[in-house]
Amino acid sequence: MTRRIEKVAVIGSGIMGGGIAALCASAGIKTLLLDIAPFDLTDAEKNDKKAKNRIVQAGLDAQLKAKPAAFMNKNVDLTLIELGNLTDDFDKLGDCDIIFEVIVENLKIKQDLFAKLEKVMKPGAIIASNTSGLPISQMAEGRSKAFKEHFLILHFFNPVRYMKILECIAGPETSKEVCDFVSKWGEQTLGKGVVWGKDTPNFIGNRIGVELICEAFKLIEKGLITIPEADALFGKPMGMPGTAIFGLADFVGNDTIDHIAENSYELLTKDEYREIYKTPKFFKDMMEKKMYGNKTKEAGGFYLSGKTPDGKKFKKVLDPKTGAHIDFDMKATYPLVEATKDFKTTGEKMKHVFKNNEFARTLLSSMCVYSANRIPEIADTLVEIDNGMKMGLCMGIRTIRNVGQSRT
Repeated sequence: MTRRIEKVAVIGSGIMGGGIAALCASAGIKTLLLDIAPFDLTDAEKNDKKAKNRIVQAGLDAQLKAKPAAFMNKNVDLTLIELGNLTDDFDKLGDCDIIFEVIVENLKIKQDLFAKLEKVMKPGAIIASNTSGLPISQMAEGRSKAFKEHFLILHFFNPVRYMKILECIAGPETSKEVCDFVSKWGEQTLGKGVVWGKDTPNFIGNRIGVELICEAFKLIEKGLITIPEADALFGKPMGMPGTAIFGLADFVGNDTIDHIAENSYELLTKDEYREIYKTPKFFKDMMEKKMYGNKTKEAGGFYLSGKTPDGKKFKKVLDPKTGAHIDFDMKATYPLVEATKDFKTTGEKMKHVFKNNEFARTLLSSMCVYSANRIPEIADTLVEIDNGMKMGLCMGIRTIRNVGQSRT
């Protein structure tokens, strides 16, 4: 069959759902964005479409205010987005060629939604879950063979427009034709770097990335290095963006890191690195204090930025021993980092850092061994893991950073 995507639906208008809708509209595709109607509607509001669309409208408004911008050209792209709620507009999903599920990470709720979707979806429509870790086989329980043939996971990273990676996970019954089409559509229409992983907890990007971050937490706890020096080493000398490790955790959200770590520890009972996912006390204390990073500006995270009463900007860093933010010299240089400037290639810089720093040597060795041991568990070759880390970490974060700088 000749397959075309002329209309997209996104169920769930939160950060990820709204971001996917903005991306599809920016690609010139008609997009239906749905969410639940509020539970607290008054009797008068129950017949008021605007009131019933309050949640989905708030989701779209958040994307319009997003920095960096979620839309390519919001004046044009908005004309392609239709808003609705799951009470009044569910049947409209029957006109859509691909339907993205981006709702709460609750297996039962997803299963119930898919049961309803199967009754209205048109023949041949693709159903894609944006889950970050729920098993595709469990989500598809009870669905027909035809549904399962058109069902897969398409996992975008936040912010959707800028993160290059699109992790694709096929189920045992997902048709090859659907997989081939999605790969081509994801790359050519949405501009993503498609990486095929397997139906394992946290897939590729989060599985490897959070192992690296959790290992770094333990090395910091041992006092091998300071947080600013670790980020300086793992920035440009390693070919990574300036967010490096701890700045990245703040950017992604330390609560998200905590969730993935807990999920990994619970599910990966046979993983030889399982204990790494047990986060240290200083990080658990951060979670109790809601020090989630960039999203909690007053509490901060590993870093805390702000302005003094007289308007001067400041930036502090976490002291893992005390749990308090302390002053540090943002312009400080480190001999090993400075020495890497004498080398022309990233490979030469990495080799120099690896040879001369215990923290870097331990962390890189751990990640490389862990990645190699994941074949064929999470992917068939190291190429998928390598591409996942490049597009999900280095390329994506660097693009966001560059766009942010160009907007100022």
